[in-house]
Amino acid sequence: MEWVDRVSEDLDWKTHFGPKEIVNAIADIIDEHDDLIMTPIHKFNNANGATLCHNCRTIIAVGLTDDIFCKECKAEREEL
Repeated sequence: MEWVDRVSEDLDWKTHFGPKEIVNAIADIIDEHDDLIMTPIHKFNNANGATLCHNCRTIIAVGLTDDIFCKECKAEREEL
């Protein structure tokens, strides 16, 4: 938070938001759209790769894919 305060003091003239408002806004964006910064979870076992769901950690696919969530977790997230 110290870094945020220092940067906001240096750039105070550029925005009307305070440092806490900016941090909270970024946290809200990450909470709502966490798949924007997530990368697939790839695990290796005996040279066979697998992709795991970020939410429930079940195997999505044997092999490496770009999927982040299994079908069930993806459906739950879309309902929200």
